Amino acid sequence: MAAARARGARTSRDLWARRRGGHLPGQADRVRDDGARAGDRSLGARLLSRRPAGRAPLRVRPGRGSAGAARGRGRPHARKGQGRAAGLPAAAPRADAGHLSLPLQRPLVVGDEVAVELIPPASRGPSGRPGDDEIAAYAKPDIDLVVGDDAIAALVAQRRQTVLLVESLDEERVRGLTYSPGKWTLKEVLGHIADDERIYAYRALCIARGDAAPLPSFDEVRYVAAAGFETRPLVSLLGEYRAVRQATLALLGGLPAEAWRRRGVVSDYTTSVRGLAFHIAGHELRHVRSLREKYLR
Repeated sequence: MAAARARGARTSRDLWARRRGGHLPGQADRVRDDGARAGDRSLGARLLSRRPAGRAPLRVRPGRGSAGAARGRGRPHARKGQGRAAGLPAAAPRADAGHLSLPLQRPLVVGDEVAVELIPPASRGPSGRPGDDEIAAYAKPDIDLVVGDDAIAALVAQRRQTVLLVESLDEERVRGLTYSPGKWTLKEVLGHIADDERIYAYRALCIARGDAAPLPSFDEVRYVAAAGFETRPLVSLLGEYRAVRQATLALLGGLPAEAWRRRGVVSDYTTSVRGLAFHIAGHELRHVRSLREKYLR
């Protein structure tokens, strides 16, 4: 009886693996980890995955998209020669199967970062720079700091610089560090960057999805005062920053081309999806420049 139950459990697991994985062991191709290709920064084409030591790379089968691409850890592999058990119906096709059958070109979460295989500019095209009528007047000086006409490329490039800067800091040196009484501490600035990006990415999501409801403003001073950023270690704040940027890149990288120009109302101004994306990039550039020139001089 026990042997029969064990055989039944193995059969169920194998069926689960087939339906979830959609392929046999050894047939999947690795997500490439061979560094950015020439010109990737200008195109915003790739963001390398940074895996914790000892973690095996996620495997992806090109042409299947995200469904079945990632085989769950600890799940048994399907075995050759084992088909669907008699009497079990075939899995119904997913509603989005047509989309998922396309070659893998959109963001795929790997490890603690996001691996971005963006559609090449020939078919995707950059977001384009927003016009003055797509941004808030107060944001224009920040947006002017952003180089190029591709929001994703800018966000990928500046994240590398921000991560390198924060990783170079000493916890003891930056504790309570500010450049003038009453100003935010360095840790509060880092936390504010993540908060601001979350809110502007949410606004971009709403507008990109065609939500016409006006979006409210937020009080950044009250947010920072309530957050307790100064009590957290740098590694925690950096981890949050990276997680937020990962989510932003996944959102923007999955947008159809026409979504970048969609417009909506935020507080008392009209903006576009690309205007909000450029705001995220420019806002961070301004604060990071302030950290270098005022806090760490």
